[in-house]
Amino acid sequence: PTPLHDAAEGGHLECMEVLLKAGSDPMAKDQSRGDTVMNVLRRSVRERGLRREACVALLEEAIKKAPLKKDPIRENFSLLAKGATHLDKAAFARLGHMMGVKGEMTDGDWNRLCSQCGASPQEGLSEESVISIFRPRWSEKPSADY
Repeated sequence: PTPLHDAAEGGHLECMEVLLKAGSDPMAKDQSRGDTVMNVLRRSVRERGLRREACVALLEEAIKKAPLKKDPIRENFSLLAKGATHLDKAAFARLGHMMGVKGEMTDGDWNRLCSQCGASPQEGLSEESVISIFRPRWSEKPSADY
């Protein structure tokens, strides 16, 4: 694990702040277990019953601001879009499954997502909209339904 993993596991907010300001990667994965920093933090909350809302908020903000190195969302968007600028419902659902989302994409889910992103269901979702939907999930091991 990285020092940021260790600080997150212990819920040491000030240490996390210092490490993030010094350039620690908020999306780093533990090489031995493959856990992200957020996985470690949430596990410490779950297993120890510790309240770490400030640590979670700090890490979520750092993840939003972090530059992407290798971005599977963008890579898979390009693969599924096949030259188009938007994904339709079927391609978006395939991307979701590639990103580890469980469950089926209903018409209601699709319409809601498009509405939230200011897109029509017929037009589909742009790359930036897709990234805004999946990026928070990408920092964790995805397991949520749509």
